[in-house]
Amino acid sequence: MNLEKFRELLDSLAVKSYGINLAGGKIHWTDAAGTVVAHADVKAVISWAATNNSAMWAYAIGQFQDAEVPVVKPEILNSEQIGNILDVQAAEFAAKAAEAAGAEYLYRAANGANGLYLAVYNFKAESYELSPDEILRKRKSSIGYIIQMIGSISEILNNKRRVDEASKLLQHFSDALNQQIEFVLKGDDLKEEAAKLQKSIAAWVGMLPDQRKDVLAFMKQAASKWQRMI
Repeated sequence: MNLEKFRELLDSLAVKSYGINLAGGKIHWTDAAGTVVAHADVKAVISWAATNNSAMWAYAIGQFQDAEVPVVKPEILNSEQIGNILDVQAAEFAAKAAEAAGAEYLYRAANGANGLYLAVYNFKAESYELSPDEILRKRKSSIGYIIQMIGSISEILNNKRRVDEASKLLQHFSDALNQQIEFVLKGDDLKEEAAKLQKSIAAWVGMLPDQRKDVLAFMKQAASKWQRMI
């Protein structure tokens, strides 16, 4: 199962972003104008974290269990979590499991530098109008992603030995925010706030490593502000 070929298919449809309802097992892809150009059913396979190069099979993730997210459980399983694994290796594990589960394609849903691999079923290259619930879910997902990233990077930055790692992740976060601003939050009232946060991230990177504690305090304030937007 070739991840790149599916990416090429999405590129041919001018896909710029995606919206996902994990609990409902649904995903849609949108173009630069925010118009849905394709949609499909999905099951979560494996989640890969850039922070510590580890992967967790989706069926074992507590949040997914609580939300009853449709998942693919691999036929052969040695461990629920895999440490010291590169993204490309996580993709290989996911591809084997998805193929064995009869998936049409494999998709990597990016979450900053992290990735959630999804088994794709019933893919349709067609448009439809987003419902109010889907638009609200999209908004909450963007806010949740930002809060999660600030929290994860803050946790790393708490350890002064990991300042360089946190700085690199902040830069990845800034790149991901740019994608959100340009395509996901287009026309949304969150766009301006995301742009402000992006400027703050640039300032935080410039303050590291000498002002690590000050950056942590600023990040805590930013997380609190975004939590009030939910």
